[in-house]
Amino acid sequence: MLDQIAPVDVIIDRVRTFREECERVGRPHDPMMVGVTRGLQIVHNDEERKRAIFTRREVLKNIGDLARGPGAERYHHIKDDADALELDDAPLLGTPEEIIARLKRLEAGGVENVLFAAPGASAAGLRTFAEEIMPAFDTSPMVLAQV
Repeated sequence: MLDQIAPVDVIIDRVRTFREECERVGRPHDPMMVGVTRGLQIVHNDEERKRAIFTRREVLKNIGDLARGPGAERYHHIKDDADALELDDAPLLGTPEEIIARLKRLEAGGVENVLFAAPGASAAGLRTFAEEIMPAFDTSPMVLAQV
């Protein structure tokens, strides 16, 4: 499972590394064996976006001290950098169209298994995800990973 705060390029590189290592050792690559966690915050207007960014900052403050790996240092001082979240491409934070674009970028990078960490999740948010975001992706029946 890959973390929820690493930038998208880092996640794509890690997925590529896993795929290449599977090939190197002669192991079949199953993309469902790699789970990528992303924060999910669906917004519909500027006020909701501001609240979502505030929530994202709070989440990062709480978990930032645990961050490791390339780029992790930016999360250790999140409270000191008021603009940090404007540059953060890790979360699925935005309108349904923006979230679709971010998921498509992950998909193009080989990510097929995304787990969501959704602060403040609600039935309405899940409904929005199901009705406005999921239809943008493959509609074939889900296949369970064989672990």
